[in-house]
Formats: sequence, structure tokens, C-alpha cells
Amino acid sequence: MDKNPLITKGLALAIVVLFIGTILIPGSDGDVEQKSEITQVNEPRSAPSSITDWWPMFHHDLYHSGHSNSTAPETNTVLWTYSTNYWLESSPAVADGKVYIGSQDYKVYCLDALTGAKIWTFPTGHLIVSSPAVYDGKVYIGSTDHLVYCLNADSGSYIWIYPTGWGIAQSSPVVVNGKVYIGSQDNKMYCLDAETGSKIWDYTTDDWISSSPAVADGKVYFGSWDKKIYCLNADNGSKIWDYSTGDIIWTSSPTIFSGKVYIGSLDCIVYCLNAMTGMKLWNYTTGDWVTCTPAVANGNVFVGSWDGKIYCLNATTGMMIWYYLTGGGVSSSPAVTDGKVYVGSHDNKMYCLDAMTGMRIWDYVAGGQILSSPAIAEGNVYVGSMDNKVYCFGSENLLPVADFTWTPSTPNPGQTITFNASSSYDPDGYILLYEWDWNNDGIYDESHVSSTATYSWSNGGNYSVTLRVTDNNGATGTQTKTVKVNSGNQPPEIPSINGPAKGKVGVATEYNFTTTDPDRDQVYYFIDWGDTTNSSWVGPYPSGDLIIESHTWSKKGIYTIKAKAKDIYGNESAWTTLKVSMPLSNNIPTPSFREWLFERFPHAFPILRQLLGH
Repeated sequence: MDKNPLITKGLALAIVVLFIGTILIPGSDGDVEQKSEITQVNEPRSAPSSITDWWPMFHHDLYHSGHSNSTAPETNTVLWTYSTNYWLESSPAVADGKVYIGSQDYKVYCLDALTGAKIWTFPTGHLIVSSPAVYDGKVYIGSTDHLVYCLNADSGSYIWIYPTGWGIAQSSPVVVNGKVYIGSQDNKMYCLDAETGSKIWDYTTDDWISSSPAVADGKVYFGSWDKKIYCLNADNGSKIWDYSTGDIIWTSSPTIFSGKVYIGSLDCIVYCLNAMTGMKLWNYTTGDWVTCTPAVANGNVFVGSWDGKIYCLNATTGMMIWYYLTGGGVSSSPAVTDGKVYVGSHDNKMYCLDAMTGMRIWDYVAGGQILSSPAIAEGNVYVGSMDNKVYCFGSENLLPVADFTWTPSTPNPGQTITFNASSSYDPDGYILLYEWDWNNDGIYDESHVSSTATYSWSNGGNYSVTLRVTDNNGATGTQTKTVKVNSGNQPPEIPSINGPAKGKVGVATEYNFTTTDPDRDQVYYFIDWGDTTNSSWVGPYPSGDLIIESHTWSKKGIYTIKAKAKDIYGNESAWTTLKVSMPLSNNIPTPSFREWLFERFPHAFPILRQLLGH
């Protein structure tokens, strides 16, 4: 079996010694080189997520669970690569849209997580194989130049350094409750103040510490070259317990889960200890060294060995569930998410396995061995390689779709228009930004995280409006539509009147009135009943709504009803009319025969009077 041409058992000590360099304290400002060596292969994609599960430190968290809630790629699509100037054994941390990693070219790198573009670099005095931790806007990392560094996460500027007694190799810092914990090859575990870098305490073992500390329940756990696993009080550094293994604990770091400690050793064994007492609960023997850090997820432990195998063990019993044989030793620590296991191998390959069955989903051949441990965030997988490159694996991004509406649909000059882009969507992610170009000149005048915006034009005319939406991977989609602004406010249409053409005096009669306004403005109605009375202006009512008004005439006759409308800006329509007659009333008494006769034949009245003897 391949023993890794870079690191073999016989050369292990010599290689670690080579990591120890001379101390070179940098200036106060980070190296802000602008040259980028990024190769972008495909549009980056991330899964939809309202709260991102970042990977801010080695093996994800304080407990080294190696488990994320993010989705992860189903294929070996490389979204981008970035080339440094030497090997990458450091494992990336991903936080707030940035990837942080150390290189054996003596530099700390900060890259854009979506594109791989370099944001900043910071030079140290020697090789960096430690992995960074990001906490409260700061980046913490150790170097073989005997220093612990604290840098500004956004700019890479220097904040403080702390000198240890010898180089810091693979031990990676953990930051919690304002304290930084990190091991050194001066045999010490350090606890430093995260703000100032001042030492709070240290604890001395009998040999080098290249294991990264894990912190849980007020305790610090780590392994040492003195063949022991330690548990210390996180506040004062006092020893709570230790456990002796059969050989050096090199780069394997403890994983704390459900009251248990999982760790590997050069005695080829994976150990499970009681986190409170240090008592061994079980152990599993592999075919060679175990230098990676176990991942624990869904009741299983995932761990690699220099025998070339990736193992899945029952976390409670240690019983093997499955293994997968790679083409080289495995010192990369597995990362688990979305039902998949991601891990690198000395055979130059990055693997994605089914977490339940161990079946290979995909692999990717890099240009060098992959000793770095993968980090997963927002649907992408990040890892370093001994071919000097940082890789980002993900799925090809589908472009977002831009769309919008506005109200009112036919606005007037000076009228505020509300634009709504909530109908825009991203088929494989979510929209982060809405940008508006109000005059189609290619310059986006406004940008919002909200999907709504307002605007108005002072003059009438047709205006082209362009919306650009940006998804969570930086991909964009655009839509252009034409907004018609009225040349001037239009009056309502002439209203219609509907109702009976005949009625009865003294009885209320109902009539319907309706009109539409070209600008969709609300409208008022004025009704003249033709008997010297009117309704005055009533309203406002929505354009197109039917209103009902009633009137009672006190005398019979023929009347002309007139109606007109005006909008809320005072523009009036012309009049419309309807003639109605009021011929009868149920309350008018029936005249006597004499009254009837007199009304019909008034000239005959004197003759009739003589005939009737009056």
C-alpha cells in the first residue's frame, strides 16, 4: 500500500522538524497584493438558505464534529481554483462569504467564497500548516515561525501576535468565550486572550502538540506526541484527566459528541473515551496510522487511515458499518453533510461517498495529494491540495429570473409609482439584491435587499425601466419593461345613468351611476335631479365601481337627470342626461265629477249652472 511519497513513517519526524523556521515578525499592515491567480470554471452555486451554516474553523466547530447542515454538490464540478505559490496542507475556514487558508508559501490567504478572487494575503515568517479560525471579525492562525497571529478578517491587517517556544505545526486554534486555545511544538497547550493576545494560562505535556484542541462543557481536549489524550479545565488549564494510547497522537484531533471523545493514534487505533472521566468505551483497530480527525454525524463515526480506507463506525459500539478503499493513505479529515462524506486522499483524489452505504458518488483527480480537510458552506466544498491550489466544488448555477409590476399602471407626471419585484425568483438559490435602472442607460440608480422600490417622472412619456437581480452565488438576471406616463391627467369618462324612465310622485326611485377613469384614479359624482336639487359631489369611489343613488320627486312632470364625474385631481367629465316622467302618485285624491267636469269644460260652466238650477 502507498505510504505517501511526501510523508512516510521514517521521515515523519524530519518533516515536522523542517516546519520549524526562523522567527520573522511582519509589519503592522497585511500584504495587499492585487495579482489574482484564480481559475474560474463554472458559475458558483449555493443552496437556498436563510441562515448560513458557515465553517469558521478546523472541522467546523468547537467540538470538531466535521458535520454541517448545508447542502453539498452531487457532482465533481469545479467552480473555481486559486493557485498559491506552494503546497496547501492547511484546511480552509469559510465565514461571511470568504475562504481563509494558510499556505506553505508563508502566507495567509483570504478569497471570495463565490468567485475565488483574492481579497487579501498576509505574510508570516515561515510555513503555515495550521488551519485558521474566524471569530468576531478576526482570523486566528499559527505558523511554524513560532507565532500565533490575530488578523482583521476583512482587511488582513495585523492586530497582535503571540510568540510560543517553538513552531506551531498542524495544531489549529479554537476560539470561544474570548479565549484562544492552540497547541505548540514547545510541548504546550496555550490559552490566550482573544482581544489582546496576552497569555491566560499554558499547560506543558511531555512532547510536541500538533493535535488541535476541542472545547466542550468548560473542558479542553487534545492529543500529544507523548502518546496521551488530555482533558483540561478551560478556565485555568488544570488537568482533569489523561489517557495513554499505544503511540504518538500526531495530527488527529479529538471530536466531542454526546459525552464521548473520538480520536486516532499512530498505534493504528480509533479510540472512544468517556468525556467526563477519560475511561475507554471502545476502540477500533485499522490497518495503519490514524492521523485524521473523526467526523460524527447521525450516530456514526467517519474516519480515515493510512491503510487507504475511509471507515464508518457505529458511534456507540465502534462496530464497523462500511469502509471504502481509496488509492492512497487518508490523512484528510472527513466532512459530512447532506447524506454525503467528503474526504481527500494521498492518491491525489477528492472523494464524495454516500454516508449510509459508503458507495462512491464521485471523485476528482487533483494535481497533488490532498492532505487538507474539506470545508462545506452554502452548498460548496472547499479544500486545499499539494498542487498549490484551493479548490471549490459545487453545482452549476441556474440564473435568477427578474420580473416586476407597478402601480398605478398608467401613472401621471409627478405621481409616485410603486415597483414590485416579488415575482422574481432563483430556481436553485435565493435573490440577495434588486437593482433598478430608471432610464435604461446601463447605470443602476438604486439597489435594495427589498423587492420594492418607488419612483416618479415629472413629464409624460414612455420610460424603459430595467431590473437586475443577483442571487446568492453572484449570478444575475435582468428584465426591461416600458412604463407609460400620461402626458397629463385624463378626466373620467362620461358616466352612464341606468334606471326607470317613469316613476311616481312621492316615491323614491333608484338610479345607477358608473364611470371609468383612464388613470385609474378614484372618482366623485355630481347628480342634478332636474327639480332644482342635486347630490353635490359624492365619493370618492374606485374607478369602474357602480354606485346607487335614489331621489323622490314631489310633483308630477318630466325631469332631466344630469350627472358628471371628476377624478381626485379635479378633472371633470362632460354631463350625461336621462329624462324621466313622474305622472302619478298613490297619494293624490280622486276628483269629484263636478271638479272633473269643470276642469275639462270650463267654458260650459255658466250653461251647466242654469241647467242645474244654481
